[in-house]
Amino acid sequence: MEFVKAFLFLINIASFIGVVLFGIIGFVEYFEGPIVVEKIIKKFNLKLNYKQFLLIGLACIAVMIIAYIVRQKL
Repeated sequence: MEFVKAFLFLINIASFIGVVLFGIIGFVEYFEGPIVVEKIIKKFNLKLNYKQFLLIGLACIAVMIIAYIVRQKL
């Protein structure tokens, strides 16, 4: 049971880091617009478009919430 809690904790940390990174990109998008974000994505040679990037961010939020709830119930 401790292994499962530790694994869920690691998932929670990783998804939190993803949420923070995608949150920063979200702030840039809010203040500068999606065109600037697309330029940033291309600058880092990521093969994602803006919508895919946004979906990954939303998935990180969902994983973080689910992992936290499951970890608290164990």
